[in-house]
Amino acid sequence: MALLIALAYYLLFFVGLTVGAQVAGLSLGGAWLANVVFLVAGLWLLRRA
Repeated sequence: MALLIALAYYLLFFVGLTVGAQVAGLSLGGAWLANVVFLVAGLWLLRRA
């Protein structure tokens, strides 16, 4: 399970970097995309516990 989570983070991180490089003005947001998504998912899971 941890390997799947790490792979998802890795893929989402590089998707964010690619989008940030292609769209002007989204470079910082693209770099933080994976962190924000996993923060929201973590908070949601914590809330459910």
